[in-house]
Order: sequence, then C-alpha cells, then structure tokens
Amino acid sequence: MKKSLFVAVLAACVVAGCSKPDTPAAASPAPAEVAAALAARPAAVTGGVPARLCAVLRAEAPGLKGMSGVGARAQLVMAIATAFDSDAKSLSVVSSDIDTIASSGCAEVRAPLLAATRATSLQEAVR
Repeated sequence: MKKSLFVAVLAACVVAGCSKPDTPAAASPAPAEVAAALAARPAAVTGGVPARLCAVLRAEAPGLKGMSGVGARAQLVMAIATAFDSDAKSLSVVSSDIDTIASSGCAEVRAPLLAATRATSLQEAVR
C-alpha cells in the first residue's frame, strides 16, 4: 500500500474512533499451530520476514508504553509500513501472519504490544 493512501486510511480511522474498549489480550497460539502455519508458507514468500518483523516489534514496543491505544496502533502500523514499504509480498505475509510470527520469533514483545495497543491480537492492532 502506498504511504499516502495508508496515511489517509489511518487518519480516517483515528478520526472515526476505530479503537475498541479495553479488552483482555488473546492467548498466544499453541507452538504446534505456529510451526504448522509457518511451515505452510513457502520459504520464498516468507524470506526474512520473521526476523525483520521482530526487529520492528522489538524497536517499537518500549516507545508505545503510555500512549493511547489509537496512538500506539498508529505508531505500530507506521513502523511496519516503513519497514516493508517496498516489499508488497512481505507486507502481505506480515498482515496475515503477524501474531504467528510474533508468537514464534519474538514472543516477549507480543503481550506488551497488545497491552499498549489495547487489542486482542496484533492482527487487530494493525488493521
């Protein structure tokens, strides 16, 4: 998605109040589910996506503490969009498998990100 379109959609979401009330965080997928989901993706499609995504999530998690849920979501989405801006295939993998990737590659940041974004899943937080 081009940044200008992405920013317009994000701005519309913020103005419309797309945030949801505080809800408990969803449980992480079982390790077997994570392994099966990642194995189902061809290596050519996933490439270095898990490592790149986890680097973004680890870098963003500390800065999201104390932000509003909408603000934290916006910051997370912008960081992911910036990291995968020129790689549509990888961005597609991220948007569909973000929880699976985070649960298997950087589980330590998933719960803090869910708390900061006030979402039940990372996929909910970035959509």
